[in-house]
Amino acid sequence: MAIDQALLLQESIFYYEKRNQEFYPGSSLVPVPKRRIFIGHALESFRMVEGFIVLMQKAGIEAYFDWESGNFTDEFNRDALRDLKNRIARCEVYLFLSTEQSLASSSCLKSLEFATLINRKVYDVQTFAGDMEFFIQPNGKYSQLTVERTHGTRNYRIRVLDKQYAKLWVPITNVSQL
Repeated sequence: MAIDQALLLQESIFYYEKRNQEFYPGSSLVPVPKRRIFIGHALESFRMVEGFIVLMQKAGIEAYFDWESGNFTDEFNRDALRDLKNRIARCEVYLFLSTEQSLASSSCLKSLEFATLINRKVYDVQTFAGDMEFFIQPNGKYSQLTVERTHGTRNYRIRVLDKQYAKLWVPITNVSQL
């Protein structure tokens, strides 16, 4: 189930950087004990990533979301690639935010390939805009993750479609289930 890109952009206004910190405030040495999740995305989609993080937090997923793209002059110079690989290797889960831009970006696809190569749990976060739906080809190669509103409420929930169990969406209530 794809997530509406308009919803992601709408929720991005509620993004608060201090709710997504890697280290305790005032310390660059003491990490916050949270599960690390890397979000692969296109540079142009940063507002959608902020909205996605807000939805994950509203659904009760407490984690450190590593999603900073950096300001690389050469998008994939050696230092940038090494930094990206180190950050992906430190994370336990890799989420790929499928948008038109991320699916066309060689750097995004390289990061997805690396996460797969080092056996990270990879989820395709499919999105849609209008009548266009975006997902990794072939569809079903990776498990899917979606965030949706709980019927009749303002609450959100996470569901996962594991690639091994076709058509069985499993609710996720905490980060350890990812």
